[in-house]
Amino acid sequence: MNNVTENIYLLEEVKTIYKKRNRSNTKIKSYIDAIDYLKKFINFEELTEEHFYTIYLNKANNVVGWHHISMGSIAGTVVSITKILKSALDCYACGLVIIHNHPSGNHRPSEADKVMTDRIKQSAKIMDIELIDSIIVTHEESFSFANEGLI
Repeated sequence: MNNVTENIYLLEEVKTIYKKRNRSNTKIKSYIDAIDYLKKFINFEELTEEHFYTIYLNKANNVVGWHHISMGSIAGTVVSITKILKSALDCYACGLVIIHNHPSGNHRPSEADKVMTDRIKQSAKIMDIELIDSIIVTHEESFSFANEGLI
């Protein structure tokens, strides 16, 4: 008979290191502020696939971090709510803005966009994190769920 302990494989300890950086003084007051903030790092016009980003905010809506969550194809991307919330908790965010692009040029949200936004909103709410806005960016236009009263 095999000893039970022979079949146990131990994982190495997970170690997380945080590097403190100067906090941003950037305040997000509108969807335009959120887009302009990300444009410092990302050229949306060069993106040929769908990308998904998050901006994390403190209680005063100052940026405490941002994260490139996923990259997909020309027709969509897979979004991990777990990844979004882990990053939010890592930077002690109280609010978040989600942003993704539509390479097709259609700035209107699909049904999948609406469902995804609602799932993120409900999941974040459990962690006392407020979804401030969900934004779709194209080469020429953008769409804000908050601006349209959908959040």
